[in-house]
Amino acid sequence: MLAPQLSGPQEVRHHVLALKALSPVPILCTCSGGRCRIHGILSDSWPLVAAGPSATVLNRASVSPSPEVEMKRFAIPLLLGILAGSLSACAPATPPTESHPQAEFITSQVTQGLDLPFSEAVRIGDLVILSGMVGIRPGTMELAPGGLEAEARQALENIRTVLAASGASPRDVVKCTVMLDDIGEWGVFNQVYSEFFGDHRPTRSAFGADGLAVGAAVELECMALAPAGAAPGQG
Repeated sequence: MLAPQLSGPQEVRHHVLALKALSPVPILCTCSGGRCRIHGILSDSWPLVAAGPSATVLNRASVSPSPEVEMKRFAIPLLLGILAGSLSACAPATPPTESHPQAEFITSQVTQGLDLPFSEAVRIGDLVILSGMVGIRPGTMELAPGGLEAEARQALENIRTVLAASGASPRDVVKCTVMLDDIGEWGVFNQVYSEFFGDHRPTRSAFGADGLAVGAAVELECMALAPAGAAPGQG
């Protein structure tokens, strides 16, 4: 590989050092009659070698670089570092790992020991979801005697118990679903329901059902919003 002819050993030294600042591999050059010619790369080992009638060994210690060469030696790695940093900044950020709340299944004294195939409630973060509740006496599968009104009161008290076991209260309820075996008794149920919740007004759906579990006259399911670890709302 031929390079432009250079005059004078000092110019050769500066030129070779400039090449070396860009690529740390040795370069072969020959000098004759005050004119030198750079031939190309020798090998992957130091030092730089000059061959010819006045052969000398050029290395970092034997060459005094010009300010321009010294600037190149430090500027090029700096520019490469800035470029690498810019590319890193442009790279897509690693999405944060999402943490999903765990489901906590809850059983209260209402159905404890009854070996039912479901839980009374589940808490997922701040959300508490209750299973449908009928007016059974706690710890039994017997309905409270007295028809719809008695069953409705018992079912709502059971809901209060389950909510307390879940760290919530009736004031934390945000949604109720009501199922009545006889929709004609809606007025009776609504009176009991209103007494239970007072001035709290959760959203609600209601419909008539042709047959409920254990022959119940009414079944309710609720959802509540209560931060975990917070004191349950009063009610």
